[in-house]
Amino acid sequence: MPTRPRLFLLDANVVIELHRIGLWQRLTGCCQIIVPSIVAEREAQFWDSGEGVGKPIHLGDDLAAGRIAIREADAAAMKDTLDLFDPVMQQSLDAGELEALTILREWSQDPPSFSTADFKACEALCLLGLSHLAVSLEEVLERSGLTHRVRPHFSRSALQQVLRRARAAGVQRSGLAGVEGKPRRRR
Repeated sequence: MPTRPRLFLLDANVVIELHRIGLWQRLTGCCQIIVPSIVAEREAQFWDSGEGVGKPIHLGDDLAAGRIAIREADAAAMKDTLDLFDPVMQQSLDAGELEALTILREWSQDPPSFSTADFKACEALCLLGLSHLAVSLEEVLERSGLTHRVRPHFSRSALQQVLRRARAAGVQRSGLAGVEGKPRRRR
């Protein structure tokens, strides 16, 4: 993939929304976009055109053309990430979000910003101490020089509200598997 400014890791809901608002191609043309393999292969398959018909998303074509990169997390590493959380949080994260969180945990330097509109994924990001990587779709577009009105749950203000709530839960250690984020022993 040629070097382009601004590196973003996108969750399925953001990939789908970018297709819905018609900015996917423009964003992939001006930024480095990474999509977790589970999102690419299973979660971001269709977008709703508003006509009651799902339109297909062809991320394989974008990969082949060098417009995006797909990153895969090892199953053992994903289990390690999942084990950091309590059972409620574990059940709240979908596979694509878990893979994205694992990718971010393993990134050695200059990690990408992570864009999602899912509360539990943002909460998990905070619990992992990675909230500084969270970015709304609205901010992704602004940082890329693209302007478009986004639906409320993709806005900067919605993300900030989610992060405030998630940080409050993190202060109480709610969502983690044990003290200081270490998994509890199983009996």
